[in-house]
Amino acid sequence: MRCVIAGGGTGGHLFPGMAIAEAFVEREKGNEVLFIGTDKGIEAKVLPGGKFPLKTIQAKPIQGKSLLEKLKAVGGLPMAISEACSILREFQPQLVLGVGGYASGPTLLAAFLLGRKRAIQEQNVMPGMTNRILKWFSQRIFVSFDEAKKYFPEKKTIVTGN
Repeated sequence: MRCVIAGGGTGGHLFPGMAIAEAFVEREKGNEVLFIGTDKGIEAKVLPGGKFPLKTIQAKPIQGKSLLEKLKAVGGLPMAISEACSILREFQPQLVLGVGGYASGPTLLAAFLLGRKRAIQEQNVMPGMTNRILKWFSQRIFVSFDEAKKYFPEKKTIVTGN
Protein backbone atom coordinates (compact mmCIF):
# COMPACT_ATOMS: atom_id res chain seq x y z
CA MET A 1 0.00 0.00 0.00
CA ARG A 2 1.16 3.53 -0.72
CA CYS A 3 0.47 6.44 1.62
CA VAL A 4 1.18 10.14 1.33
CA ILE A 5 1.63 12.04 4.57
CA ALA A 6 1.18 15.76 4.05
CA GLY A 7 2.09 18.58 6.36
CA GLY A 8 4.84 19.81 8.53
CA GLY A 9 6.24 23.26 8.97
CA THR A 10 6.93 22.49 12.62
CA GLY A 11 8.07 19.44 14.53
CA GLY A 12 4.65 19.29 16.18
CA HIS A 13 3.20 18.26 12.83
CA LEU A 14 6.15 16.42 11.30
CA PHE A 15 7.22 14.11 14.13
CA PRO A 16 3.78 12.52 14.70
CA GLY A 17 3.63 12.04 10.91
CA MET A 18 7.01 10.31 10.98
CA ALA A 19 5.83 8.03 13.80
CA ILE A 20 2.79 7.08 11.73
CA ALA A 21 5.03 6.46 8.70
CA GLU A 22 7.32 4.20 10.75
CA ALA A 23 4.38 2.13 11.98
CA PHE A 24 2.90 1.97 8.48
CA VAL A 25 6.03 0.55 6.83
CA GLU A 26 6.71 -1.83 9.73
CA ARG A 27 3.17 -3.22 9.61
CA GLU A 28 3.47 -4.79 6.18
CA LYS A 29 6.42 -5.39 3.90
CA GLY A 30 6.13 -3.36 0.72
CA ASN A 31 4.21 -0.44 2.22
CA GLU A 32 5.55 2.90 0.99
CA VAL A 33 5.29 6.42 2.37
CA LEU A 34 5.92 9.70 0.60
CA PHE A 35 5.88 12.99 2.49
CA ILE A 36 4.61 16.19 0.91
CA GLY A 37 5.73 19.40 2.56
CA THR A 38 7.43 22.67 1.69
CA ASP A 39 11.05 23.63 1.25
CA LYS A 40 10.70 26.13 4.12
CA GLY A 41 9.40 23.80 6.85
CA ILE A 42 11.29 21.54 9.24
CA GLU A 43 10.54 18.62 6.93
CA ALA A 44 13.05 20.04 4.40
CA LYS A 45 15.78 19.77 7.04
CA VAL A 46 14.80 16.47 8.71
CA LEU A 47 13.60 14.18 5.90
CA PRO A 48 16.24 14.46 3.14
CA GLY A 49 18.64 11.53 3.27
CA GLY A 50 16.40 9.65 5.69
CA LYS A 51 13.97 6.77 5.40
CA PHE A 52 11.16 8.68 3.75
CA PRO A 53 11.23 10.70 0.53
CA LEU A 54 9.91 14.26 0.47
CA LYS A 55 8.29 16.13 -2.40
CA THR A 56 7.64 19.83 -1.93
CA ILE A 57 4.90 22.18 -3.00
CA GLN A 58 4.83 25.97 -2.88
CA ALA A 59 2.27 26.31 -0.07
CA LYS A 60 2.59 29.28 2.24
CA PRO A 61 1.37 29.92 5.78
CA ILE A 62 -1.68 32.10 6.41
CA GLN A 63 -2.07 32.19 10.16
CA GLY A 64 -0.07 34.87 11.96
CA LYS A 65 0.85 36.70 8.74
CA SER A 66 0.16 40.24 7.53
CA LEU A 67 -2.83 40.92 5.31
CA LEU A 68 -0.58 41.13 2.24
CA GLU A 69 1.13 37.81 3.07
CA LYS A 70 -2.26 36.18 3.67
CA LEU A 71 -3.49 37.38 0.26
CA LYS A 72 -0.35 36.03 -1.41
CA ALA A 73 -0.79 32.68 0.34
CA VAL A 74 -4.44 32.39 -0.70
CA GLY A 75 -3.54 33.49 -4.24
CA GLY A 76 -0.93 30.74 -4.39
CA LEU A 77 -3.35 27.97 -3.36
CA PRO A 78 -4.33 26.97 -6.92
CA MET A 79 -0.66 26.45 -7.82
CA ALA A 80 0.01 24.46 -4.63
CA ILE A 81 -3.07 22.29 -5.28
CA SER A 82 -1.91 21.73 -8.87
CA GLU A 83 1.57 20.72 -7.69
CA ALA A 84 0.04 18.32 -5.15
CA CYS A 85 -2.22 16.84 -7.85
CA SER A 86 0.83 16.13 -10.02
CA ILE A 87 2.64 14.42 -7.15
CA LEU A 88 -0.43 12.34 -6.25
CA ARG A 89 -0.96 11.28 -9.86
CA GLU A 90 2.67 10.20 -10.09
CA PHE A 91 2.87 8.36 -6.73
CA GLN A 92 -0.65 6.85 -6.90
CA PRO A 93 -1.29 6.54 -3.12
CA GLN A 94 -4.20 4.58 -1.71
CA LEU A 95 -4.40 7.03 1.20
CA VAL A 96 -3.51 10.68 1.79
CA LEU A 97 -3.08 11.63 5.44
CA GLY A 98 -2.84 15.25 6.55
CA VAL A 99 -1.01 15.93 9.80
CA GLY A 100 -1.56 19.70 9.90
CA GLY A 101 0.52 22.57 8.70
CA TYR A 102 0.18 24.60 5.56
CA ALA A 103 1.28 21.89 3.07
CA SER A 104 -1.49 19.66 4.38
CA GLY A 105 -4.31 21.87 3.06
CA PRO A 106 -3.49 21.91 -0.67
CA THR A 107 -2.51 18.24 -0.62
CA LEU A 108 -5.76 17.05 0.98
CA LEU A 109 -7.75 19.29 -1.36
CA ALA A 110 -5.86 17.75 -4.30
CA ALA A 111 -6.69 14.26 -2.96
CA PHE A 112 -10.35 15.30 -2.68
CA LEU A 113 -10.37 16.54 -6.29
CA LEU A 114 -8.72 13.30 -7.47
CA GLY A 115 -11.09 11.08 -5.47
CA ARG A 116 -8.35 9.59 -3.25
CA LYS A 117 -9.05 8.30 0.25
CA ARG A 118 -8.32 11.04 2.78
CA ALA A 119 -7.80 11.34 6.50
CA ILE A 120 -6.37 13.84 8.93
CA GLN A 121 -4.60 13.36 12.24
CA GLU A 122 -4.87 15.99 14.97
CA GLN A 123 -2.19 15.88 17.65
CA ASN A 124 -3.60 18.63 19.88
CA VAL A 125 -6.63 19.06 22.11
CA MET A 126 -7.62 22.14 20.10
CA PRO A 127 -7.18 21.68 16.34
CA GLY A 128 -5.21 24.07 14.20
CA MET A 129 -6.74 26.12 11.41
CA THR A 130 -5.80 23.68 8.62
CA ASN A 131 -7.45 20.68 10.26
CA ARG A 132 -10.53 22.74 11.18
CA ILE A 133 -10.99 23.36 7.45
CA LEU A 134 -9.94 19.90 6.25
CA LYS A 135 -12.47 18.13 8.47
CA TRP A 136 -15.04 18.82 5.72
CA PHE A 137 -12.88 17.15 3.04
CA SER A 138 -11.66 14.16 5.08
CA GLN A 139 -13.27 10.76 5.30
CA ARG A 140 -11.64 9.88 8.65
CA ILE A 141 -10.27 12.00 11.46
CA PHE A 142 -7.85 10.58 14.00
CA VAL A 143 -7.45 12.54 17.22
CA SER A 144 -4.99 12.13 20.06
CA PHE A 145 -7.28 13.29 22.86
CA ASP A 146 -10.91 12.57 23.68
CA GLU A 147 -11.43 16.31 24.27
CA ALA A 148 -10.60 17.02 20.61
CA LYS A 149 -13.61 15.04 19.35
CA LYS A 150 -15.95 17.99 19.94
CA TYR A 151 -14.27 19.93 17.10
CA PHE A 152 -14.94 17.27 14.47
CA PRO A 153 -17.92 15.37 13.02
CA GLU A 154 -18.67 12.47 15.37
CA LYS A 155 -19.17 9.81 12.72
CA LYS A 156 -15.76 10.45 11.12
CA THR A 157 -13.70 10.84 14.29
CA ILE A 158 -11.70 8.16 16.10
CA VAL A 159 -9.56 8.63 19.22
CA THR A 160 -6.24 6.87 18.55
CA GLY A 161 -3.81 8.60 20.89
CA ASN A 162 -0.69 10.30 19.69
